[in-house]
Amino acid sequence: MAVKQKGWSGSSPGVDIAGNGLPLMPMSNDQPWDDGVFAAPGTSMPPPRFASSLITQLGLSRASPQERERGVAEWLRSNTPSKALRGSLIRCGYGHLLEQ
Repeated sequence: MAVKQKGWSGSSPGVDIAGNGLPLMPMSNDQPWDDGVFAAPGTSMPPPRFASSLITQLGLSRASPQERERGVAEWLRSNTPSKALRGSLIRCGYGHLLEQ
């Protein structure tokens, strides 16, 4: 017996096609979920606009919170963050580093 699957209209998930009665979780790809930046070969990366971008560009994605804080502080000593990056740093708990 085939299970009829309903399309997702944004308000009701479909029925699991395996027939176990579990609802499908709707997925939307309308907006990116990361802040990845792509640069053409031979060009430099644009300045980071988000704390997560900065942490990734510094190679600290898997670092401890203390290592991340030290890396962000070091980056701030020789770089001026944009308004967007300043806001992101504040929201992510690095605002105290902006005052140094």
